Amino acid sequence: GGWAGMEQARLCQVSGSVGLRTLQSVVMFDVGEDTQRSLIGHTLVDWKRIDRIFISSMDPESVLGLPGMLCTISASRSKGHEAADVPVHVYGPPNLVQFVSSMLAVSRTYLEMPVVLHELTPGRVSEADMEIKEVLKRSRLYACKLPPDALNPQGYYDGELKSMLRRSAKSAEVGSASKANDLRAGTLPQRLPGPGDPTRKDISISNMVWTVRIDSEWVVQASPLKNTIPTFGFKAIESDRSGRLYPAVAQALGVFDSKQYADLKCGRPVFNEQGVEIRPEECVGPNRRGRTVGIVPSCVDSELFARNMVSVDLLIHGMTCREDGAGAAGKAMGGGKRRGGLLSLGKRAGACAKALGARELVLWQAQTSFLDLEEGEADALVNDIVDEVKEVVGDGVDVALGGAFPAHQWTETLADERPPDCPEALQHLL
Repeated sequence: GGWAGMEQARLCQVSGSVGLRTLQSVVMFDVGEDTQRSLIGHTLVDWKRIDRIFISSMDPESVLGLPGMLCTISASRSKGHEAADVPVHVYGPPNLVQFVSSMLAVSRTYLEMPVVLHELTPGRVSEADMEIKEVLKRSRLYACKLPPDALNPQGYYDGELKSMLRRSAKSAEVGSASKANDLRAGTLPQRLPGPGDPTRKDISISNMVWTVRIDSEWVVQASPLKNTIPTFGFKAIESDRSGRLYPAVAQALGVFDSKQYADLKCGRPVFNEQGVEIRPEECVGPNRRGRTVGIVPSCVDSELFARNMVSVDLLIHGMTCREDGAGAAGKAMGGGKRRGGLLSLGKRAGACAKALGARELVLWQAQTSFLDLEEGEADALVNDIVDEVKEVVGDGVDVALGGAFPAHQWTETLADERPPDCPEALQHLL
């Protein structure tokens, strides 16, 4: 009978926002109005750890809560604390800088930490515009423009703070604090795009991709979506990791030095005290593939995202789109159900998940107008959308609900982590 959390969604104005918690921080995708209030008391989100925010469009339901979110993050950071000066980086479409700077200037807002706004620009960007510049001193607001990978001389944007400080002495003014990489994570080198050619003129917007390296553990890519206003979908890519080291096996093979453990984790053989060579395959499991998450907000069509992003493990896709204002685009929704001014994106979400080879699909309710449906219509619409999805994907994809519904816990299928060449006599130590 119905979906858990529906009544909760009616009682509190839950905005559409996706949070990705990593080992070091929290990355937010879209910040609708009053998002910060809906996150109060959330056990999985630590305000002090939010340092990256990605905005899909300038639609109010994606960006209107950003100024309030920045103020709440600022209030959570005690002055003088080691995390107080870690910048918050915001990535989004053109006009993001104008919106945020205007809102903070009118309200005369002071922020504890620096905020860097990065506009994803669909075209060539000069070196001067790629440099971080101060926009609003009182609010510690800075900005720059990012070209797509194909037009970027570096091929991607290295958003790790340490790299930013090395790249430009002026960037040091943004903030001196940073988060150290956890060497125990065992991350392997990331696969990043090669250098682009800023002089190219044969790149259409539909083929553009923006790659942002967050740190040694995560990369986020942006791809345009077909919509009535400029809109982006995002793909978060976790770095591959070296295999699990089994210390008991290593010690049984005569290896006790921690530095040798590090060599084994990095795939290098070592010699024990008797001079016998110990190969990583004897005490270290196979490399672990990083996970990928696709995040697609409400849009007319997500076909471009599926084509540019190739594959994801988990897809979070908008479940409805507003019927009003869609105009002719609304007729291209593939026969989606219509209720209370909303169009179902079930078939689009299912087709996108199938094209990307996703193992799991989360239907994300990002529209606050969903709460205006008549009693009973909400459950009926959700059931219709799930049915549309399953018509496309069948039983090969797990379908769940997110957004205004309960938080989704991703259950990953774990691979065999045992060393492939562990001696049979030491198998009991695994």
